Formats: sequence, C-alpha cells, structure tokens
Amino acid sequence: MTSRYFPFNPERERIIREILAHRWHRPLDKFRKALFNDLVDAFNQVQADIDNITDISEYDCDASLLEAQCVYVDAEDHVAPAIASPTGTPAFGVVLSKPSPTRARVVTNGPVPNFVGLVPGEEYFLSMIVPGGVANPPPPTGPPNSFVQYIGRAVTETVLEVDPVDGPIYF
Repeated sequence: MTSRYFPFNPERERIIREILAHRWHRPLDKFRKALFNDLVDAFNQVQADIDNITDISEYDCDASLLEAQCVYVDAEDHVAPAIASPTGTPAFGVVLSKPSPTRARVVTNGPVPNFVGLVPGEEYFLSMIVPGGVANPPPPTGPPNSFVQYIGRAVTETVLEVDPVDGPIYF
C-alpha cells in the first residue's frame, strides 16, 4: 500500500513476504509491530500536516463562539461571528478550535473539521441568516443583501477547505 501517509516501506514489504512464505514462527507479532509502526508514522504525518497549516492565528472571543463558525476581527482584535447581511461584516476565517472559553484558533486558509452535513466538492458561502454559518447555494446578491462571500469547498461531509480571504466578495 502506497499513499501520502503510507509511503512504500521496504521493511514492511519484506515482513509481508516472509509471513506469506511462512518463514516465521510468530509472524503475526512481527506483522502487528510493523503495522503499528506504520500507523504511528501516518498519525505523525497527519499531525505535521495540521501543524503546517500556514494561516492559523489565535484571538480573544466570547464564550458563546463555536468551532467551525465563520468569524471577523473587530476593532478590539476580538473575533465574532460574521454574517452576509446588509449590516454584516465579511468573514476573516473559520474557528478551528477553542483552547479556552475566551480564546479561538482561527484558520484563514486550510482544512477545518467539525462541520455537519457538507456535500463533498460543493462550494460554501457565508450565510446571510445564521451568524457564523455557511450556506450552499450562496445568498442572492443585490439589495437588500450587501455581499456574497466564498468561504471554501467541502472536502468531506465534516471538513471544509477554507479560503475566505482569497475568495471573492461581491458587493
């Protein structure tokens, strides 16, 4: 098996060949150890990918702010839910996590989990109804709606690849 998280491993391949050839007295123990090591390596690679998301910042926020909400940064450098209404503010990013009730880690470019019911491959836009929410299709343009903002594309049913800063805003 070769992939980004399970690259070709000659030692694993040798162990599998030996198991198939019945050369080991206790083949499953060695195979389990090799498989466990591969899983640890894959986990470490995924964690490194998450850590290498280039655009994560931490901000103060209200305790009511939730993970996976679209947010803007106010004049006091706090984040609050964004909304695409005539009096709303465009989103700066999406909340990845909350290390404390009044602190939020915000992603402006990269994958964000904890969404519900996304359709993989579909584009999502800032909601004009739910503060901090996403919508598909986008809200209608023109009065009384002031803008439409692209937030990102669904990777899975729970992960959104976020790019609101580079996404178009139509006023």
